[in-house]
Amino acid sequence: MNNIDYAFVAEYCKKNYREMCDDCIKISDMICNNTFRFHMPWDMERTEEPTHFDGEINWFLQKNGDSEYLFQMSRMRYLINLAQAYWLTGNEKYVIAVKRLINDFIDRVPCRESSWVHPWRSLEVGLRGEYWTKAIALVQDSEIIDKTFTEKFRRSLNEHAQMLIKCHDLHKKLSNWGVIQDHGLFAIGIVLGNNDYIHTALNRLYEEAKLQIMADGAHWEKSSMYHNEVLFCLMDVMIRARAAGVLLDGDFIARVHSMARVNAAWMKPNHRQPLFGDSDYTDIRDVLSQSACIFNDGVLKSLGFPQLDYESAWLLGEDGINKYANIKPTLPDYTSISLCDSGDYIMRSDFSEDSNYLIFHNGYTGGGHAHEDKLSFELTVGGEDMLVDCGRYTYVWGEERKYLKSFRAHNTLSIDGRQFVKAHDWGFTRFAPHIKGEMKIHNDYELASGSHLGYFHSPLGSAVVTRKILWIKPDIYVIVDDISARGMHRYKQHFNFAPGGRLTLKNLEAVYINRESSIVLIPLKKGIKLRQNTGMYSDHYNAVETIDRAECSFTAFGETRAVTVIAANPHGKYNRILVNSSPLHGMAGRPLDQNTGECVTITLNDDTYTVMLLHKELCLAARAGEKYSAAKLAFYKNGQYHVVEW
Repeated sequence: MNNIDYAFVAEYCKKNYREMCDDCIKISDMICNNTFRFHMPWDMERTEEPTHFDGEINWFLQKNGDSEYLFQMSRMRYLINLAQAYWLTGNEKYVIAVKRLINDFIDRVPCRESSWVHPWRSLEVGLRGEYWTKAIALVQDSEIIDKTFTEKFRRSLNEHAQMLIKCHDLHKKLSNWGVIQDHGLFAIGIVLGNNDYIHTALNRLYEEAKLQIMADGAHWEKSSMYHNEVLFCLMDVMIRARAAGVLLDGDFIARVHSMARVNAAWMKPNHRQPLFGDSDYTDIRDVLSQSACIFNDGVLKSLGFPQLDYESAWLLGEDGINKYANIKPTLPDYTSISLCDSGDYIMRSDFSEDSNYLIFHNGYTGGGHAHEDKLSFELTVGGEDMLVDCGRYTYVWGEERKYLKSFRAHNTLSIDGRQFVKAHDWGFTRFAPHIKGEMKIHNDYELASGSHLGYFHSPLGSAVVTRKILWIKPDIYVIVDDISARGMHRYKQHFNFAPGGRLTLKNLEAVYINRESSIVLIPLKKGIKLRQNTGMYSDHYNAVETIDRAECSFTAFGETRAVTVIAANPHGKYNRILVNSSPLHGMAGRPLDQNTGECVTITLNDDTYTVMLLHKELCLAARAGEKYSAAKLAFYKNGQYHVVEW
């Protein structure tokens, strides 16, 4: 980092990212005036309203009773804004502010290891190790950063490092906390030239990478945002190590690369990460661009920015900017993909901004940032969000937090109004063991499936829930919920619609129109009720709005099934959408009951699809008119027969 020509980077950013430069200067001017608002794309707990301090800064402020404000203040990411503003303007008032804020923190905030809600919480100590060293690297050539301050700064870095060495336990090894802390320790070790700090940090990071990163590259905590927070830390370790001539373990590098590759699979058509777990709805092209440059990966570049992004330019300098420009972008060799270790199954039509995209979620519960989202899915049609997960909003344990972690805020199924995963603050009192299904990818269709045992020990009668999602390309989604249960139960299928659109219900049809695209959602089970209500949605921390929801409810005894059809209409390409359900007939000519088998006919303009579902084995074929099938799941498209599942 110390060899970077920041004047070159500043000119590059002013040429290519003028708006971001202006925003950086605006933020920095506010900070110089002791006014703070956290709204950078990767601020972990963003704020909507600025806070001004008259006189001394209150480093212990818990705004609106939320300790996350205290943590954001004491992480001091804003020092990097100040340092960048110095290079963008040449005005040394920003260096004065960097020095003032670090001095104020060192002088007025003593190190305390025992307090949980404190600026010296170990996570914040690790983040300061990163942010302080980055900021000072940017401004260290200014005469304002004198010898007296530098010695004081280095003494405080040593104090930070000593605390990070002490604060390490099993929880840290298995959590994003451990990576964030030890990344900070590594950064301090590099700056101070302390090999003990460097080796301790690397040994821990190697172990944490092995424990936390699944074989498919996803982080085990089941939050797309914290996956990327960990990835940023590990890539920064690689950047600092390379600059300092520190060799890294090859297995570690490969695991970090696998984390970067997961973003290519996850990325939605609007370039954002999916909202599962505690996540913000953040554009991930910057992390894709940075990782493309670090790993010389054309696949990642194909989904990133055309030129190196703003923040990565400050980290990688002129060499990184030129290297990125010379990487040949190459789209992934897949469109849909099964991430079977994490339990994420992604169906997409292509990698364009107006594509269809569905992510089906069924895997390990994860850590405290996980939600009750097994068998949930998100759907995008024509590049426009239709069905969404609902975000996080707050970490204050109350009604909002409980709601957004619950099944109600996810597109899944509930039984008797009971939670199948029950969260309590940062832990869980009930889990839902998952059963991984399969994913089939075919030119004409795709199928993803999974089950969970969250209701297996229900006092009202055990139940096993299985969901299958059949995508008949290009625009039909058939959702089959199959419940093996004992006793009488009340069931609800929950559907949360994206903000900004309009939901209308007519009889047993839910029509959702976003901007230019729409979907028609039709439940087909006999006796089912469809009703509309509202729910909460949060695209980032401290922001919340109201969205439309739909619930399909029914009561059944014993084994039961519910089939729902979603007909997608990207950019209004269909003016005729018809969906009908009819009985299948056995070979003797008698109709089968809906729990045994059913036929669904879907017409989109001039194309007709006949979906035949056998929920139970007959040892014989079933018939729908002149169409026959002995498979569990099959369909005809204009007379052409496709077997999906035997």
